[in-house]
Amino acid sequence: MSNRKDMTRIYGMLGIGLTLFWPNLQHSFFRMTFTGRLGEHSLLFYGISLAFIALCCLLFTWGHQRARKMFARHPRIVSLVAIVALVSSALIVAFAPELSSGSFRATLFAATVTAAWSCALCTILFAWLSLLECFMFELDMRKVVGIAVLSGVAGFFLIPVMLFHSSYYQTMALASLGLSGIAWSICQRMAPQAFSNGIKTEDQSLTFSSLHHWGTLFAAYLLASILHAIFYALDASIDLEMYGMPCYAIVGTFGLILGLSTMPVPRSLITNRRFQSSYATGITMTIGLFAGLFLALVLFDLGNWSANLNFISAANRCLQILIFMSLLVLVYQQKVSSIAVFSLLFLSVEVLSNLICYFIAPALISHFALDVASFAGAFASVVGGLLIIVLVLSLIVFAQSDGMRVIAFELPHQNTEDDGGGQAFNRASLCAAIASTYGLTNREQDVLFYLSQGYSAKKIAETLFVSFETVRSHTGGIYRKMGVHSKQQLIDRVVTIESEMR
Repeated sequence: MSNRKDMTRIYGMLGIGLTLFWPNLQHSFFRMTFTGRLGEHSLLFYGISLAFIALCCLLFTWGHQRARKMFARHPRIVSLVAIVALVSSALIVAFAPELSSGSFRATLFAATVTAAWSCALCTILFAWLSLLECFMFELDMRKVVGIAVLSGVAGFFLIPVMLFHSSYYQTMALASLGLSGIAWSICQRMAPQAFSNGIKTEDQSLTFSSLHHWGTLFAAYLLASILHAIFYALDASIDLEMYGMPCYAIVGTFGLILGLSTMPVPRSLITNRRFQSSYATGITMTIGLFAGLFLALVLFDLGNWSANLNFISAANRCLQILIFMSLLVLVYQQKVSSIAVFSLLFLSVEVLSNLICYFIAPALISHFALDVASFAGAFASVVGGLLIIVLVLSLIVFAQSDGMRVIAFELPHQNTEDDGGGQAFNRASLCAAIASTYGLTNREQDVLFYLSQGYSAKKIAETLFVSFETVRSHTGGIYRKMGVHSKQQLIDRVVTIESEMR
């Protein structure tokens, strides 16, 4: 696992698999290419899809520990599920006209295929989350978050290529879910040790008070979905107008800067204290970028219908990525199950937003005969402004929160320097050398730094902004890799190595 080439391959496969999966989340679970092929009955089958996704959320939340063990001990299950997804996609492509005929037999068969595909989507998502959780604790949390962000942006850029060019790409859009499952199986085989170690930790109970910083994100995401529903009620083809160049410019720049801000700076560069604020600088650049783009929209495109559509779509995608990243941080900080967190919060919001978009809002507009066209343009401008304010404020809060410190945390010597600054830096350099020798992860190196100075697990947890159980987990990994059984043995080992290096 310590071989750099092997790690590059693992993270590369992780990025490919997540990139293939993201469009399934971002584009209404691919309603346009999957159930959208079933003609006038497409919404019926889409409703079936959402119902089974919601059911899977409940089942996986209830049995999240069993699910993680199943993925680790029986990885072939994910391969089988990926095959189910591929077969379901092939059936939809091959028999869409027959399945949309409206006969009872065709409807039952199409409903069965839709249910199978929807369950496959949830299973593959939760398999990826289990693997991400293990990688965060066993390998490097910061890289995992960065890859998740960048893959979300890359997956968003795949949507128009898949949807609007040819039947070949539409077929690839359907196949992406199954291909993502196959990529998971390959990635799991490349890092079996990380996966087997990751499932040994005990889950802590989820406290919803930890989400107080992110409530506005979920509210804003639902608000964007409601606005999208109004547009969709006006014209179902309006989805195609929401993927213009402004949309891709905003999402692409946002994701690139945010993703790079979560990737690690080489430790050799952080001998200068000014580098320690590089991550906060990345977030500040993102805030400045959004403020500048919003100002440009206000000055030049405030009344432009197409610009408003593009901006709402871009804000929606950015909110998705930011929510996904924040929930990964929550999993790491509180040591809770990623399956439980994402099924309760992320997928639940996705299902609710799609219910609003395609069922609730159109029904209400039709029932009350609302003339939404008369105020949709002004409404788009107002809500667009609110969304950008929410995004900027959320990024400011996140930049100052424990979550950002968890991601951006590097050498811990800034809190423990002596008067001359030399002793703490020497100990940090020593721990870096020990980490390289024994194959410790970045987080284990940070914990080693404090353990070697006699810090308690509770104090380390407070200093690194993580849970007590997370510190215990990292401590166990350090003991195992260094072949010691107590803190005193660890301190003795570090002192011995230090004396040998002088």
